[in-house]
Amino acid sequence: MNAGFTDSEPWLPIADDYTRVNVEAERDDPASMLSLYNQLIKVRRGESALEVGQFEPMEADGDLLTYVRRDRQSAFLIALNLGLEPQVINFSNKASEGRIALSTHLDRSGERVRGDLHLRPEEGLLVRLTDESRSRIVPYS
Repeated sequence: MNAGFTDSEPWLPIADDYTRVNVEAERDDPASMLSLYNQLIKVRRGESALEVGQFEPMEADGDLLTYVRRDRQSAFLIALNLGLEPQVINFSNKASEGRIALSTHLDRSGERVRGDLHLRPEEGLLVRLTDESRSRIVPYS
């Protein structure tokens, strides 16, 4: 009743698709939004750079937004493709190298990144930078 939130009248409207889109339906789906949120929380909790690290904006271009979160132990490049077309970010001049910690599509964890970073439409990536790359990647100035 009322999408499992209450037995009485809810104070906010309930979505029409609540019987299909709910925690119970998404709990066992490895590609669900709930799985993505759980993975994001898991990665963030284990990394001080993501919890309390310094935010360093990088250049934004069209539908692309990139920034770095870093502390003394680690650094992450966050790359977001907010558009409907695939995008490529060229980091070869910044000697960026790392491994994907998480993709919003939940299918690229562990993939090596070096030079060009390819993003699919509406994809976000968390890239754990190597020790050598973390000091070379330069924020927007």
